Amino acid sequence: MQTPNNARITKLARQTNNAKPDWVISKIKHAIAYELGRYSGKTEETVSLAFYGMSFKPNIDDFRESPSLKIINEIYAKHKCKLLVVEPNLSSINQFEFDTSTKLSDAANYDIHIMLVDHDEFKKVSPPIGRTVIDTRGIWQNQVEKVIE
Repeated sequence: MQTPNNARITKLARQTNNAKPDWVISKIKHAIAYELGRYSGKTEETVSLAFYGMSFKPNIDDFRESPSLKIINEIYAKHKCKLLVVEPNLSSINQFEFDTSTKLSDAANYDIHIMLVDHDEFKKVSPPIGRTVIDTRGIWQNQVEKVIE
């Protein structure tokens, strides 16, 4: 039996979890603005974003109800940026509208790097040097020069 107090706590936890993708999207928009201000020749079309992970949770290939997929799809729909998703657990590369890869090296030259899912493969590499990083999982947190707050 759930008490009214437990029900309120559960509702608050659900609201917090549901708001997280919007919080991350806000950080990505801030990072895009940062890149546009950082380089005078940059346009929204030339800013590139590399997302790391889109599965529902680490080390699986299930994308159903993935908050990461919601984030990626919204950014893809609203911004003209070059976008790549690195997902080591992809079984079918062509199932998404945006560019995908299973190799970390494909994202090396992108401007903004967004860690969404902490797959084991991502924990083994250092973050890109001299790039803007949004680390929602905290695995690169102490290793980067510029993190979007």
